[in-house]
Amino acid sequence: MRLTHEELGKLRERFSDASARIDKLSEYIEIKGDKYKSHYAVILKWVRDDEEKRQKESKVEGSSFDTDEFFELALKRSYNK
Repeated sequence: MRLTHEELGKLRERFSDASARIDKLSEYIEIKGDKYKSHYAVILKWVRDDEEKRQKESKVEGSSFDTDEFFELALKRSYNK
């Protein structure tokens, strides 16, 4: 594992599931055979990617339209004909 003691400490301070994140990276490397310069950077990137994905999904789930606004626009259009 290419984590320094300092990086390991930072991960443990920042994430309660740091061990699981490290294990996930280890498994990924074993399966894919990928080599990374910084395992610490990969874990942080995955965290950022996961957060961006969650934000996009919550925007889609939270998407809605105002029915009052919809009907108001429809009425305006019907009067303008």
